[in-house]
Order: sequence, then C-alpha cells, then structure tokens
Amino acid sequence: MKKILYLLVAGATYYVGGLYRNQALTVLFLAELVLLPVLFCLSRYFRQRLSLQLHVHGAAGEKNSALPCKLTVYNRGILPVSRFVVKLKMEYGLGNREEFRNLQSREKMKKTLYGGCGRGQSQLSFSVRSPYCGLLRVQLQRMKVYDYLTLFGGKKKLQQTMFLAVFPKEEPLGLSLPYPREADPFDPREQTIQNTGQDQQEIRQIREYRQGEETRHIHWNQSARSEELYIKEFEQEAIASVPVFLDLSEEIQWSPKEADLFFETLAAVSFRLFRSRTAVKVWWYDGKAQTPVWGKAATKDQLWDVLLRLYGTAHFGEHEENAGTLMEREMAKADGIYYRLTSTAKLYQNQRRLL
Repeated sequence: MKKILYLLVAGATYYVGGLYRNQALTVLFLAELVLLPVLFCLSRYFRQRLSLQLHVHGAAGEKNSALPCKLTVYNRGILPVSRFVVKLKMEYGLGNREEFRNLQSREKMKKTLYGGCGRGQSQLSFSVRSPYCGLLRVQLQRMKVYDYLTLFGGKKKLQQTMFLAVFPKEEPLGLSLPYPREADPFDPREQTIQNTGQDQQEIRQIREYRQGEETRHIHWNQSARSEELYIKEFEQEAIASVPVFLDLSEEIQWSPKEADLFFETLAAVSFRLFRSRTAVKVWWYDGKAQTPVWGKAATKDQLWDVLLRLYGTAHFGEHEENAGTLMEREMAKADGIYYRLTSTAKLYQNQRRLL
C-alpha cells in the first residue's frame, strides 16, 4: 500500500511538472525514482548488519504473571535502524532442549515485537504472560527490517529458543485432607538450621501469617505493632509426609489445558498438606529412563523443584505398561494415607475419590 501511494505521489509530481513545464518538479520526480532502489538496497543492508540475542530474566514464573524477557540487538552497521519487526512463537510441552514433546493446541500463541536501534548494542524488553502451567518454549521465528520510509523490508529467519517454566499460583485445595501424625525423618524445613534445640517451644522465627494456618501460633504482639498478622515457627516441629502417586494409566493426549489442570491439582493438594505441616513425596514414572522417580517437598520452592523435574521429563504423561504395576507395588507399601492423581486430574485418597 505504501509503495502504491509513493508511486502515485511520484506520478503526480511528474504530471504537474510536465503540465507547468517546471524544471524543479521534474528533478524531484527523478530523485523519487532513484530513491526507490536506494531504499531497497538499504533494507537489505540493515538485514545483513542486524542480529538479535534472546534472553530471559529468570527461567520461571507463576501462571498469568508477566515473565520479563529481553532482546539484545546488535547493529554492526554505520547507520541507525528506524524500524524492525520480530515474530515469536510459543508452545507448551514437556522435556528439554534436546528432546521436547509438544502438547497439541488449537490456540495460536504468537507475539510480535516492534523496535528500532542506533549503532552498536541496545536492549528491547518485553514480557510473556502464560495462561497455562507447564514448560513454555519461546522461539524467534523471523525478523523484518525496514528502510527509513518502510517501503521495503528485508526478511531474515531466526532459530533461537528459550524455555520458561510456568508454575501454578499458591491456591490450596478447598478440602479437609487428613494427614499422618507420626514424625518423619525427612524434614526439609529444617535443612537450614544448624543447631536445633530440643525444646519444642523454642521459637525459630516469626513470619507473615498464611491463610488457613492455625491461629494458635499467631504472634499477637508483633501483629498488633505492624497491623499485619504474624505467626511463630518453632525449632522442633515434626513434619509428617504422605505419598502422592501420579497415575497415568488412563491414556490421554494432553492438551495445554488438560496438563494445566493436572499440575494445578497436584500443586493445590501439596499446598493444602503444607499448611497442615505435612510434606509430600511425589511418585511418577520416567518413560525414557524406564524407572520410577520420587520427589520430596515441604515448601513452595521445593515443590517448584519437583514440578520442574516433571516438566523436564519428556516422556512423562505417556502411558507405560509396567508403570501401573510399579505404582501398585509402591501403594501397597504405603503405611496409612496416600493420594493418587490420575492423568485426567481425578484425585483419590487411598481408594476414595475426592475430586
């Protein structure tokens, strides 16, 4: 459209110059004609001299939150670039850089970035907002660099990729879950404590109160001074643990939405148990290594580590014949309460269905 408009203006210049025998307009028309190939060559020159490097500020974030990223733009030419356009493609999956299994989706997840740069190095910041949990692969597809009048654009294919881990928000399940009372030798909350006292009433720290926690441990004096609720944590608090088995015996071709529901349910159950001072021991089967995997967590950060391991298992979510047998053996060994989460996000407490 811009080319047509430019040619119409050039044609009008030629017509008026010829009609009034104006030499200046005739010279202007010739300059407009010469400018076209100059601008075409300029767009190709910019394409050759411009390169991009994709970066991410931290490789993880929470669902529906802005994940900050940036492009480093290198202009090796002697002229500034007034405008370029970068196309990005995003898709969900499981695995890693070497082996990535895409979760099929009808949604077109694309992003377009616009920018310009001077000589040398510059930064272009942007953010990615993910509606689903899982591993998000962001790919630079192509770049288009324009001349100063944006009449011509030089296209360039890009092959850069980065991975973002998107985690569920901290929203505990709205169910009353029973949990074991016996102490467990695995106590991740105490890993940073060097000299643990023997008195169960010895306060380890005071922190902000989280909704759903027992009110009997609230530090009322500190809460009154700060006008916010604070709770006391003690040195010796025995943390029990329960197994959570990820049952993938129901064959299903996961979409990003279905995978999101699965990971959201796992996180919600874990957060509910955390607030009951209970750790989780998550069991799943690694199809590539053909071996069961245990992941233990008692805090939010440790749960993110477990989820990251799940995201990085390329063959997780695929049905394996011997996985069901191994899981049944582990469930038979479980002493007391355990939970089972299926690939369709059905939650069971032992043999009783909860969700």
